Amino acid sequence: MRSLAYALSVHITLLSVPALGSSVLAEIEDKSTFVQNNVRDTSSYSTHDGFVDSNTFIAAELRDLRKIPWSSRTTEQTERIRFLETQQRNILEQFLDFIGSNDVQELIQSRHTSIDFKQDILSEVRQLTHLRDNLRDIGNAVIISPLILEESLELMLVTADGPPEIYSIPIGQDEITTKISDFQQLLSNRHSNPQPLAQELYDLLFQPLENALVASETETIIYAPNGLLRYIPISALHDGSQWLVEKYKINYVNSSTLTDLNLRPRNEATVLAGAFREGIHEIFLEETGLKLNGLPYAGIEVDFIQENFPSTVFFDNDFSLAAILPLANDHSIVHLATHASVIQGTPSDSFILFGNGDILTEDELESWRGMLMNVDLVVLSACGTGNGLFAYLLHRAGARSVLASLWNISDSGTSELMKSFYKALKVNYLSEAEALRQAQIALITGNQIDTVSGERFVFIPRDVVREGGMPSSRLSHPYYWAPFVLIGNGL
Repeated sequence: MRSLAYALSVHITLLSVPALGSSVLAEIEDKSTFVQNNVRDTSSYSTHDGFVDSNTFIAAELRDLRKIPWSSRTTEQTERIRFLETQQRNILEQFLDFIGSNDVQELIQSRHTSIDFKQDILSEVRQLTHLRDNLRDIGNAVIISPLILEESLELMLVTADGPPEIYSIPIGQDEITTKISDFQQLLSNRHSNPQPLAQELYDLLFQPLENALVASETETIIYAPNGLLRYIPISALHDGSQWLVEKYKINYVNSSTLTDLNLRPRNEATVLAGAFREGIHEIFLEETGLKLNGLPYAGIEVDFIQENFPSTVFFDNDFSLAAILPLANDHSIVHLATHASVIQGTPSDSFILFGNGDILTEDELESWRGMLMNVDLVVLSACGTGNGLFAYLLHRAGARSVLASLWNISDSGTSELMKSFYKALKVNYLSEAEALRQAQIALITGNQIDTVSGERFVFIPRDVVREGGMPSSRLSHPYYWAPFVLIGNGL
């Protein structure tokens, strides 16, 4: 059993160096009991050479020993620090051996020509060894980067106190790929019940990490997915009691933002916003022909922004690429409430629509490098914008973070989510990641934030869903609150 192996590793470690003082030993035993009593049975997964079993304990013990001023440490305590540091170096070497293994290198080789591989953390995986100081500055944050191999799911975990760890879950590539695909379909159907599969995926992606997350007192998850795992929102995983977003603040990163994790002061946002609310545009590209109608609730969404923030707004024909681009870098937030179409692997046919009929393709966005250096957040309030290269390219243009969606979204339901998001930003100057979390919880629970008092009140939403003639008064289904993910630095 996992718990027995953990207990043995604790006592073997304690016996392998000179004895410590009784008070230090008692504190160590208390910590091991706390960790063991606050995790589930994890016997269904394995670790690489057993090094994960002791890594959390080593980090916790080192943290406590280093709190003792060096001039006050006993010889035994100094020897203990030296021994534990050696153990951590061994763990780091095993992590480097893993990312240099044939399985991982063959995966990199097979994917490096893919158009979306540039977003994968796998392309910058060695950077994971250099981010402990960033996590320490953020506080109670960890990086989780899952990787699908042919016969296993590998979970890479980085905490502030120790080297990266690997958790290996035996599951075939085809099986987990099927689960991901099925979960995407369930989430994008508001009449479905995604919770059973949400629990299965939680057990694969998060249950094995519960030891470390509890011991690290984790509050923020910086999620660095690879491949298909980019296209499911981990906020919608479920532990049997609650959704993951109800437990943690979640911030996605990709290869272009992995090392940009610095905190910044929070000030009142200034917003440049545009909405396509009326009219019809027909779009014809090489492989795409679409007829797109105006979105009435997009206008309501932007009206709300205008009423609550210093802002510059454009609607319909005034909402053009020529109007937005010269002003974007003069605002901290750029908000586009409109249509989008993403065809993976075809950047010339993946576009964002402007109110006058202009389009901006991923190909064209390549030329925006350095043009958004003053922008903290770009909100792409449109369908499927998180499935292509838009977020990656906007980061390269200078935007610190991008709020994008993973499936075709409800016009009116999205308006409610966005209003909750901006309420949270306005009332408490929250980070973008925490504001999104609060907005999602608001839709799950029906509790909203009053923009004047900051108090929460019970919100009974109007019948907001008109698609298919089936009105609904419930926004608690993940279809409404889970499609949007924050990518970049929203900390």
